[in-house]
Amino acid sequence: MKTINIKEKEQDNKNTEITRNTIIGDIISKYPYTSEVFMDYGVHCVGCSASSFETMEQGILGHGFSEGELMDILMEINDAIKNPPEEFEDLVF
Repeated sequence: MKTINIKEKEQDNKNTEITRNTIIGDIISKYPYTSEVFMDYGVHCVGCSASSFETMEQGILGHGFSEGELMDILMEINDAIKNPPEEFEDLVF
């Protein structure tokens, strides 16, 4: 098991940007707490087999959301990654 320095991890998170072309499954796998953002919008990507190959754009627009809503979701996910909940700050990966 690899231990990650928290300061390095925080810097990593600040440099991360999720875009419309990012695969949904990759986001949920690396940042599991972002699943709450998806759930808040009624998009149940966690456990969906399509999340392993669908981009944010494909998944969100494919569920009937507008371009503006896609941008809102992307912003919320990026905010969540830059400011993870306390219970996720000290995890060992």
